[in-house]
Amino acid sequence: MTWRELNDMLDEHREVQNRLDEQTHELVKLILGRLRNINSYWGKEDLAKLKKELSRFNAKTGKWKD
Repeated sequence: MTWRELNDMLDEHREVQNRLDEQTHELVKLILGRLRNINSYWGKEDLAKLKKELSRFNAKTGKWKD
């Protein structure tokens, strides 16, 4: 892999990350109200991770804990 190929790949990765960040609010809208339908072991593991992540968010201030 050349330096140019690596650079191009990293640029593409950054673009994808930026698009995902821009669309996160749309994803949240899609899953709200549907979380109770998760029944698989792996789905429940993911819910636990989501809960842990959200515990670091202060809904009153709208800020994340460091």
